[in-house]
Amino acid sequence: MAQHLNLGKRIRKLYVDTGFLRSYYSSREIYIRSSDVNRTIISAMSNMIGMYGQDNNQSFAGRDYPAVDGWPAGLVPIAVHTVDDNTDYIVNPDAKCPRQKQLWSMAKSSDELQNFVKQPYVSELLINLTKYCNETIDIDNLWIVCDSLLIEKFYTTSYVPIFKQIHFNDTLRRSNKWFSDELYKHMVIVNDQVQTYQNGVFGETNNTKIYVV
Repeated sequence: MAQHLNLGKRIRKLYVDTGFLRSYYSSREIYIRSSDVNRTIISAMSNMIGMYGQDNNQSFAGRDYPAVDGWPAGLVPIAVHTVDDNTDYIVNPDAKCPRQKQLWSMAKSSDELQNFVKQPYVSELLINLTKYCNETIDIDNLWIVCDSLLIEKFYTTSYVPIFKQIHFNDTLRRSNKWFSDELYKHMVIVNDQVQTYQNGVFGETNNTKIYVV
């Protein structure tokens, strides 16, 4: 939230202070769209507080927000719009799309992707993760393991500043003896290439060696 608040302030300097947008919020001028996820909606709201919700004599009680006791000075309520996540084809790249599934199925049968999966640094990783996680891990769900471990890397230790938590994730390491920074880097490299394929980019690794350290 703090990051988006500061980002909103910077966006204000770029678009409001230069005269592109008005100094106060107008629903005729700006429309806020978010994916239907709590964190992204809160991010959008925080961004708007940075742009238009500051007590800077640009927004006025009775015009931009209620002139009543208890209302925070300068806080302009701005609607954040969204649609159902499964049918959000604007900001959700994983919205339900039969054609996307068809294309990905075709991609997985291609020689390039088949050869990629057969590479030892990929196949052995998936075999090991399947054993560690006690469920089948393949290129379709590798990202879930990567995301879960990333969250654990940052948030499993209490009372440690956020920028240091990645180096002090003792709980993660105690609970998962198999975890290591080297393994995580390995997973990220493989998952990044999988996502490249999912985005329809092929031929990028034909002449490139992927080093896992």
